[in-house]
Amino acid sequence: MRTPLDHFLLTSFALCGLLRLARFNITTDSVPKDANGKAKYFEGLPTPTSLGIVSLISYWVSQGWIHDQIPFGVFAEGSILEFHPAALIFVAHGCLMISKTFHVPKP
Repeated sequence: MRTPLDHFLLTSFALCGLLRLARFNITTDSVPKDANGKAKYFEGLPTPTSLGIVSLISYWVSQGWIHDQIPFGVFAEGSILEFHPAALIFVAHGCLMISKTFHVPKP
């Protein structure tokens, strides 16, 4: 994933992670608490769930699916909009991390 658009999409994922952590620090007092004083849910996906993407990419590498063989291929090859659709996995996950309406119940 080395096209300029891939770089933009992957950078946006990293920035979403930073925004998620910053918002967590700011809004920790406003999330509803249970009887023990612990938050009832996570607002947005917790950042450590990104390890699921790491596992997926690790599997791809173990199968030799790198460079020209990345799953889902390349979109708009040879144009300014060239990118790997697999990068959209990162974008979707980043959006879920910063979502204010996506709640993940705590165990």
